Amino acid sequence: RKGLPHAIDALAGLPPETSLAVVGEACARERREAARRAESAGVARRVHFVGRDEVAGYYAAADILVLPTSHDPWGIPVIEAMASGLPVVTTRAAGSAPELERAGAGLVVDTAEPGELRGALAHLLSDPARRAAMGRQGRLAASRFTARARAELTLEAYERLRAAGRTTRRPLPRPASGAG
Repeated sequence: RKGLPHAIDALAGLPPETSLAVVGEACARERREAARRAESAGVARRVHFVGRDEVAGYYAAADILVLPTSHDPWGIPVIEAMASGLPVVTTRAAGSAPELERAGAGLVVDTAEPGELRGALAHLLSDPARRAAMGRQGRLAASRFTARARAELTLEAYERLRAAGRTTRRPLPRPASGAG
């Protein structure tokens, strides 16, 4: 679902100094399949499975986050990368893709097809100034998604409701007898 096979296939057409750090937990079967795919694509030495420890360190060390997802209702790694100042390449299937585009913090491709993905990655890899600008824009835009910012928006919504005169409360349903 996250598109690792597509990322591996895209890596095969990128400069040989480009590598892919796979951050996250995968079951043993998925990891074996990805390792086989990397081997057959000729990039096994350039794909590194690193688990989930110190995710922030990987964001800090990376040039780009790639999330070629086929389905992701929100895409938290996209927002985390933006907050870290890391430009992103993802697909339209990432729920956070519109936020990424609005912020100008990365590139959104229509599909995870390796050629399209490779083109977007190559474009950003060849333009450090654009990556830096996207990183700055992403960090600024991601500030809207902090816990504090979300809490303030919630309080503002309550204040608007109160100001509109909607102060009556409906009682909560009582649990059935014997429940809880």
